[in-house]
Amino acid sequence: PDRDLFMALAFKTGGQYIPLANAGNLSSIIVGSAQEEISLEKIIAQVHEEVMREATLRGGSVDETELTRRIREIMHDG
Repeated sequence: PDRDLFMALAFKTGGQYIPLANAGNLSSIIVGSAQEEISLEKIIAQVHEEVMREATLRGGSVDETELTRRIREIMHDG
């Protein structure tokens, strides 16, 4: 019963629900999650720089909607 509550809370807050059968695995889960977050932040920063560089080359500015669209496009296409 608590599992559904925790899963719903994790979903609602943008978190993750990770059931643990053994608390000894907790440290590796925390470290792995932190590494994943750092990697994602680096990728997003690189994509943002690329989009801004493209905008500069075109001689125009990029609004938030266009920036979001381009970031999604680049991340989807690789």
